[in-house]
Amino acid sequence: MNDLRVSFLLMTKVPVIGGVKSRLGAEIGESHAAMLYRCFLLDEVETLDQLGEDYIIYYTPEDGRSLLVRLLGDQLYEPQRGVDLGERLYYGLEMARRLGYTHGVALASDVPDITVDYLRQVVEALRTRDVVVGLSSDGGYNLIGFRLGLNSRSFFTDVNWGTQTVFAETMKKLDGYSVDVLPVWSDIDVASDLSKHRLSVQSHTYRYLVDNKLI
Repeated sequence: MNDLRVSFLLMTKVPVIGGVKSRLGAEIGESHAAMLYRCFLLDEVETLDQLGEDYIIYYTPEDGRSLLVRLLGDQLYEPQRGVDLGERLYYGLEMARRLGYTHGVALASDVPDITVDYLRQVVEALRTRDVVVGLSSDGGYNLIGFRLGLNSRSFFTDVNWGTQTVFAETMKKLDGYSVDVLPVWSDIDVASDLSKHRLSVQSHTYRYLVDNKLI
């Protein structure tokens, strides 16, 4: 399929103290966690810019848009809909379909070291697969991409979000579809994850970690 029109949805929380990365904040302090999350967003947006595919800052809560604009600049911003992660994923992918995209990829915002090459694998896999899943080391996934039109609410319902069974439960729901599972890429949830990164020394996240003696 050569007529791909792909949009990435960067699943974003507004980076305020106490509002992001609660487990990380409990270990290193909520202020550091919020500042690091800002760095995560800056690094991922720069990677998406290098990739060259369209992307949307898909954010929550809705009243935090002005802070994100000050941080990330002139981007396409859309507020998240839904009462849980499953609904937010479903509605985000549906939004991409309504905007005319053939494929949508929901991308987590806590993988600041994710690379252009990894994301290119996602785009290439969607040429021949219905679904692409980027596996995370905690039993979940850090991205999921769909050929839009087959996106079903059932893929995202009755999933125990935030547990080690998310990936396994999702794969059961995708039985019968062509699925490409990409190699594990770790996200950053707790302090021990900070030492497992593959960050460039030029990245915002790496510089913050070093400057604040967090690694």
